[in-house]
Amino acid sequence: VADDNLLEGNEELRATISNESIGSILTASDDATIDDADDDGAVWEIATTTNGVEGGAAVVYTVTLTDVSGNTLTNVSGAGVSANVEFATGSEALQADLSTTFPTTVTVADNASSQTITLAVSDDNLLEGEEDLVATLTGTTTGAISGTDGSDTATIDDADDDDPQWVIAATQDGAEGGANVEYTVTLEDGSGNVLTNVSGSGVTADINFTGLTEAEQADLSTTFPTTVTVANNSSSEVISLAVADDNLLEGNEELRATI
Repeated sequence: VADDNLLEGNEELRATISNESIGSILTASDDATIDDADDDGAVWEIATTTNGVEGGAAVVYTVTLTDVSGNTLTNVSGAGVSANVEFATGSEALQADLSTTFPTTVTVADNASSQTITLAVSDDNLLEGEEDLVATLTGTTTGAISGTDGSDTATIDDADDDDPQWVIAATQDGAEGGANVEYTVTLEDGSGNVLTNVSGSGVTADINFTGLTEAEQADLSTTFPTTVTVANNSSSEVISLAVADDNLLEGNEELRATI
């Protein structure tokens, strides 16, 4: 009996005798069972075939049937064979990226060797950094799960993280001895949508101030910051500069902030 790398299930071979040249036939036929060793030793493997991008490429895993030597098996059992699958996201933010319901089983159809699992990735306007999604095969009624390739990790690239835009705007003009000068620094994507930083830590940019003479700088009773930080779980940061009253007749003054 040859090994054909087909997942077939057990098969019956019937032998029948006839046309005897002498005597009579007492038992005309009998059946022998051929055990499909591939069915007993089928191994389920899962591998990431495409990493995801927010608003772009979907995450794709491929589940494959092999024998114990790593040769690909074809399921010709007459029906699909299934395994359980679980996904670990690690964060609620990552779960929000995946605009799909996670499957709990994967089925390799009859006359097939593998099956893909495709998970679409949405763009959520969160500045997250790269995220990992782990898929694990957890059980099957046919064969066994690979001890080394029964789980794999896909990476989801945060497109917002690739090119976030920093925007600064003067949101309040100052008055000597009165209102502070205020600037608001905001994170946006390339389309102008506000981003929320959920990377787990603050993100920073350098900032400098120009346009005032030394006398005019004395109006600002504060030290100019050199960096601005948008905190975790925030979309913007306000820079507030107090303005002192110096009893000088100066006219209006311009203070430029640049990031």
